Order: sequence, then C-alpha cells, then structure tokens
Amino acid sequence: VLLITFAVLLVVSLRLQRTTAAATARNDFGPYSNVYDILGELYSLGAIRRTKLAGTQYFFRDSRVLFAGVGTGTDSVVAVAAGSMVTAIDISKDMLERCRTQVEAIQLASNRAPLRCICQDIMTHREEYDVVVANYFLNVFPQATSRAVLEHLCTLVRPGGVLLIGDFASSTDPILSPVQAIYGGIPALSFWFLAGNAVHTPYDYAAWLPSDMCLVSRLPEGP
Repeated sequence: VLLITFAVLLVVSLRLQRTTAAATARNDFGPYSNVYDILGELYSLGAIRRTKLAGTQYFFRDSRVLFAGVGTGTDSVVAVAAGSMVTAIDISKDMLERCRTQVEAIQLASNRAPLRCICQDIMTHREEYDVVVANYFLNVFPQATSRAVLEHLCTLVRPGGVLLIGDFASSTDPILSPVQAIYGGIPALSFWFLAGNAVHTPYDYAAWLPSDMCLVSRLPEGP
C-alpha cells in the first residue's frame, strides 16, 4: 500500500506540474487538494484522519477555534457542527475552497455560524482563540521555522485555552525506529517533491512549548 501510494503521488505530481500554468508555491498543496485526503487515508490506513478528530472534545458551542494550515478541513467540519466559531487559515485558496465546501452542508442543515476562511501566512495573524489546532501543519517547515511558528501559535491561545497538535511522532523502540524512519520518509520525500517541504525526522513539539504552557496529554491515534 505504501509503495502504491508513493507511486500515485509521483504520477499525480508529474501530471499536475504539466497541466498547472503557475508554479506551485512553497508548502502550498492547492494543486493536490482533490486527492490530498484520499492519499493520506491510503498511506496511514485512516490514522491521520483519526488523529485530526482526536481532539474534538475541546470544541464547544460559541468557543472560538482556529485551524492553522487547515487544508481540506476534515477536522473543521466537526468544530462547526459543535457550534464553534471557526476560523480557517491556509496559504492555499484551493484548500480553503475545499474546506468551505465540506462545511457548507453542516451550516445549511443546522444553521451553524459561518466558517471564516482567511488566505494568509499564519505568522501575520494576531487574534486570540479558545482552541488553536495545528494538525500535520508544523511538519512542513524546517526546524527553526517550525519552532518559530509554534511559538507564534502559542501567543494565539487565550489564557486557559488549548493548543492541539496532531502529527507524526518518533518511536523509542529500537526495533520500530528503523521501520518508522522508512514509513515517515515516504511522505517527507513526497511532500518535498510536491511542494518543497523540509525533509526531517519527527519533531518533539512538547519540548518547544513556552514555560507558561504545559503538556496536558498525548493521544495515541497518530501514525
């Protein structure tokens, strides 16, 4: 399954690079928005989706929730359905449009608050939220940039708020570590090829948290 997924990524990339007039911006997955979720589901056997949905207990009616690097918005749908006031930020207009399409059905059926989509660099955003979500977002950057982005996201969490991060994690098992390195290397190389993402081992985000924030729990749903 992993090899097939990687092959599909390469074929899709080459095909889209030939048919897309403008060059893809760095870390912009817009040209792949139609297949992004499908490939993630095949690669992780659903683990990526489950990770994104693992923190949904923090979404409450009228709470302010920010999705940084929202992508296609699988997790934002749950927040909107819970009655949260959701802001979705991404540098890709195509991804934001996919997110908006997924959310519209929930809004029409339940009269929920409208989704606010903002196409901008997250580092220029300055509002505070009850919940800030960064699912499979911080891993697209080199370490120094990722750490700076995380520090900025922490400033967007209001006092008493929650920061949710779903991502790949390193294994301490000497047997599993090499396997995980190969497993994690497939998307790392694919994303580098597709959008110029940084290639690296999984980051330890908990170690980067500022002193006024604490790690409440680690969830086991991630790949």
